[in-house]
Amino acid sequence: AVSSGMGTCGLVGQIGVYTGWLEEIAAGSRSQITAFDWIGMILICFVLPAVLSLVFGQILRKIGWIKEEDLKL
Repeated sequence: AVSSGMGTCGLVGQIGVYTGWLEEIAAGSRSQITAFDWIGMILICFVLPAVLSLVFGQILRKIGWIKEEDLKL
């Protein structure tokens, strides 16, 4: 709850998740951080947003909401 809503902004969300894992270990509610935890965090924090951005970008281009020069910096 401390870093909720931060997303990948400066890795604040991911650092918050990691410190939450450490707090759970210190409290005794879990024994270790598993590979499944790391895979889940990578999928949810990096892979899923990238894939969804591509999918929604293609959909919005197809229906005409995003034009060729709209995203140019």
